[in-house]
Amino acid sequence: MLVNPGAVLTSFAGEYDAATAAHVERFRRCGRPAARTSGRSPPASVGAFVQGEQIGPDDQSFDGRAAARLHDLTQKLVTQIDYMNK
Repeated sequence: MLVNPGAVLTSFAGEYDAATAAHVERFRRCGRPAARTSGRSPPASVGAFVQGEQIGPDDQSFDGRAAARLHDLTQKLVTQIDYMNK
């Protein structure tokens, strides 16, 4: 399950120069608490959401190569974590 809720209040942390800080402050005013970004269960066992809207493999914004790369990286990470915990 991939969820991109858009800007949330916790999206920005750290110290910024004056120009960047002004942009961050505008985003913070638009952001919502992360706990309120999704109030519903996903309708499928595999899916992706962008700002509350579900997208699927047939959506024009879906990038199959990026999904395959994410899958491969996730598999490697899980394998590494499993190996370190033994």
